[in-house]
Amino acid sequence: MRGKQKRASAGDIMGAGVVTAENSSKLLDVARTMADKKIGSIVVVNLSREPIGLITETDILRTISKYEQKFFDLTAQDIMSKPLITIPATADVERVEKEMKRHKIKHMPVISSGKLVGIVTTKNLVDYLGKWEIKD
Repeated sequence: MRGKQKRASAGDIMGAGVVTAENSSKLLDVARTMADKKIGSIVVVNLSREPIGLITETDILRTISKYEQKFFDLTAQDIMSKPLITIPATADVERVEKEMKRHKIKHMPVISSGKLVGIVTTKNLVDYLGKWEIKD
């Protein structure tokens, strides 16, 4: 079949079950949620449920190493990455890849009509690209 094929968008490849934590959540609770749900990142939201930051597994590990016992006193807001780098659900996969490289990030929340609708990870990109067959 020849002709133009629609490029996949961030909305097509994202994980839709995005997990959030309020900015006032204790870091220990955030870490437990991530472990229980087997996820590599969690989006931090304010009281209005607007996404304002991101916490990754790496952020948690660095914080434990740096703060040790003080870790238990910290909240999501204390260590979240900000400003939050997001991408529209309509952005094509090429743009997603470029933005992730430019910002040196592996997790990017997806926004549609001003609302958080999912998250794209490098794994989502690799899984999508792995579906393409290379022809000689």
